[in-house]
Amino acid sequence: MSTRLHLFCLSLCIAFSNAALAQQSIPITINSLKPVNITVPDEITANKSAVKFIPQSSTDYSILPKPTAEGFDGKYISLGDIFMEDDKAYLLYNDLVGGWPSKDINIALASSEDMKTWKQEDKILLSHKDMPFDFGEDPAFGYATSIVKHPNGTYYIYFDVLARDVNKGIGVATAPSLKGPWKVHNEMILTPDVSNWDAYFVSASNVHWVNDEFHMYYAGSKKEGVNKETAIGVATSKNGIDWNRMDQPVFSKSSGTYFDSKKVDNPRVIRDGDQWIMVYRSDNADGTFGANSSYGIATSKNGLSWTRIQKDAILSEDDVSNWMTVWSLAFIKYKEAYHLFIEYDGPPVYGTRINHATYTGKID
Repeated sequence: MSTRLHLFCLSLCIAFSNAALAQQSIPITINSLKPVNITVPDEITANKSAVKFIPQSSTDYSILPKPTAEGFDGKYISLGDIFMEDDKAYLLYNDLVGGWPSKDINIALASSEDMKTWKQEDKILLSHKDMPFDFGEDPAFGYATSIVKHPNGTYYIYFDVLARDVNKGIGVATAPSLKGPWKVHNEMILTPDVSNWDAYFVSASNVHWVNDEFHMYYAGSKKEGVNKETAIGVATSKNGIDWNRMDQPVFSKSSGTYFDSKKVDNPRVIRDGDQWIMVYRSDNADGTFGANSSYGIATSKNGLSWTRIQKDAILSEDDVSNWMTVWSLAFIKYKEAYHLFIEYDGPPVYGTRINHATYTGKID
């Protein structure tokens, strides 16, 4: 099976990223806003100050070297999150052992002191043997999407819970330090709500500590199918375990034939000055991300009401000749530049790898 077909399957079941360990403070009153689906305004036609990310790394090989530690595969690497601690950057990533469907999914960290040279940690943080969920004959896997630190020092890793190639919900693991020990909560903390807009699946959580509570951005879908009517929602929690979700999404696919007119998911959000910035994955082909995959951008003053600032993608599979599809992402602002880490596939390498793109202009 081709790389694209392998990852086509992956896109059907898994779909913010900033210095997530930095404590943020902005007042957000969830119940006071009634967000609606926001489309690209017709007046956005010129893109006078369009945001466009430029790849900084080799397009042939990954910025992450092939792992040498026992238990790692390294052929299919997917991103979860990026954060800063003690002047060092960390990438939270997933090692999909054997491709897709995977024999296992190892959750691990890589670190860098300059955002260019990365060292993968030898220790696996979590794998299928740590998952307490029972799905009969199907083993449970965890696919990490976010990491956040509570002011009391506890770390939280949020992950998609998968049973083979089916997304079951979102889980969480906690630890007193990055080195662990990591303990997975016995129950999923967010699952599809049959009476809500996210009735079919919930995935790709991106969690922050904001104004004395946890805020989660996540992707959901109200029905089964190719496009699945995906959207991005928000949930809040006081303890990181018990969550209250909004009954409407805060961001949806655009209308017409724009780059994100078929599907949006994988939200990655940062706080930048007095605004929030969200980068998300998008599609305007058939909604499978098998073609015309790209990343979009939106801004917000309160983290709930989002506005698309341009009609074009900030980076797409068409921007580099050997990119076939772009997948997971991690997003951060570091030393006055915006950094986007992306998973992509394409020749000459079989599998997926990680690239690095930057933007140094203004985003507003």
